[in-house]
Amino acid sequence: MVGSPATRRSAPSDHLASARLGAAPALSVGYLLAGVAWVLASEWLVHALVPEERAGLARIVAGLGLVALSGVTLYLVLERLGGQADAAPASVRGLRRHEARQRRLAHRLMEAEEDTRRSVAKDLHDGPLQALTLTFMQLDAAARGAEAGGPVDAHRVTDAMNAIRDAADDIRAVVRALHPPLLAELGLAAAVERHCRETAIRAGRDVLFEGASSLPPADTQSSIAVFRILQEALANALKHTSDGPIEVDLQVQDGRVHLSVRDHGPGFEPGASLSEGLGLLSMRERAESVGGAFVLQSGADRGTAVSVHVPLNRPDA
Repeated sequence: MVGSPATRRSAPSDHLASARLGAAPALSVGYLLAGVAWVLASEWLVHALVPEERAGLARIVAGLGLVALSGVTLYLVLERLGGQADAAPASVRGLRRHEARQRRLAHRLMEAEEDTRRSVAKDLHDGPLQALTLTFMQLDAAARGAEAGGPVDAHRVTDAMNAIRDAADDIRAVVRALHPPLLAELGLAAAVERHCRETAIRAGRDVLFEGASSLPPADTQSSIAVFRILQEALANALKHTSDGPIEVDLQVQDGRVHLSVRDHGPGFEPGASLSEGLGLLSMRERAESVGGAFVLQSGADRGTAVSVHVPLNRPDA
């Protein structure tokens, strides 16, 4: 059973406290035994090596030695425990920061999911649904005219057929965006090239694809991660630039897929944008979720380049 956030946050300090309590009896017994051994050994040495008239002085020296040893031992023990105490809050703070980051990410991903649903609903309502409604009205008017004994309006029927074809294309595009079939049918390279070509046509921009036309087989999750990162990177490039080509490069080397998307727009400060932009954050999370790496390069008047490096096959896949 998963504990509450408060329980998880206190776990490291609780574990450290338990370790200290568990070590206390052992330290106490060890210190007691060392003290007894010191007293017995010093008494034996006094009787064996020191004349009777100097025995009292020797016992005083031995006692002072025991006191000095006790002080050094106590200092070392306290210093070690103090170092552990300093390290414990740091680890707890690190865990809390990680948990807070995960909560923020989960919240923003939920918002992104809702935005995606609203976007899909809007695309279907404003595109195919409106076209099909208009088509129904055209065909209904043609059918009523034919029932009344008039001639069939061939022009109206042709317009309706064209509208149905356009609506089917729009629905197909939405379906491909939600689950690109080319990933399963032709593989990652073909899906990337096809998406670049369709994006160029739809946006009226130059999207230049270079690189491998085919790749070695990759596991499903790695392929999906790379493709979704491509979609997000192209969408960002189109949103934040108004002209100039967008360059997409796909390569494979040393068992890893290397994808880069570069535009020639105004650029931005990567640190600030990465902390604010859900798109950039989701690309990083997708790459890391399959054991990959995400690199963002940008600057004022230098454009933006997004690169991901993902293993073809994850060890745990």
